[in-house]
Amino acid sequence: MRIINFHSVSKKKGFNLPLRFDKSIFKRFMTKYGKDIKNFRDIDFTSGDVAVTFDDGYGDFYLNAFQIIRKYEIPCILFVCSNLVGKTIWVEELEEFIKNTNIKRFYHKDLGDYPLKTYNEKLGAFEDIKTKLKLMNNEEKEGVLQDLKDIFNIKVKPRNLIWDQIEEINESGFVDIQSHTANHVILTRTSLENAEKEIVEDKDVLTRRLKKKIKLFAYQDGMQDSYNEDIIKILKR
Repeated sequence: MRIINFHSVSKKKGFNLPLRFDKSIFKRFMTKYGKDIKNFRDIDFTSGDVAVTFDDGYGDFYLNAFQIIRKYEIPCILFVCSNLVGKTIWVEELEEFIKNTNIKRFYHKDLGDYPLKTYNEKLGAFEDIKTKLKLMNNEEKEGVLQDLKDIFNIKVKPRNLIWDQIEEINESGFVDIQSHTANHVILTRTSLENAEKEIVEDKDVLTRRLKKKIKLFAYQDGMQDSYNEDIIKILKR
């Protein structure tokens, strides 16, 4: 089987382009191949079946992807972080801080020294800081992000779906909303106790708000070091 994973569907430009898929290309792709996409729950894992998933619950899913999905009746899964509904994921905040700042250079003891005079310097800083933050444990990352908010002092508008949109999407019958941790946390970068809290809280909130069983879970970052046997045991409970 093959899984095609999307995050943001948008024409928005910026540093975080690997997570953004152009709206017009998305429409052409779904128009051509939508009929071949299977419901994830019906997939034969030994076959060449194709499923589509979306991570994180970006607001542009509702604006740019959902209308196409509903029009062509394409089954997909949307993995949502319940505590980030109506908010903004930290990577998007970081992009806005660096892209829009007038600061020419800044230093942080846990990150390093970064010139920010040109577009390429800003892009390089964004990529380097993003990588370093992903490698930190969750508590350390949150502390550094708060420092960056204080340094750049740039307010970022909420970019994620709101509950009214999520409930409408859920009721469409084409989008299966499932779990992605409560706060967009890489579970192996936090304590096992907090990892369990992230899993249980997200499942409980989605179950209560959407009045459905939550049976699927997508790991943050999706890499082999994003989970371990202890995390798998928690998910199987």
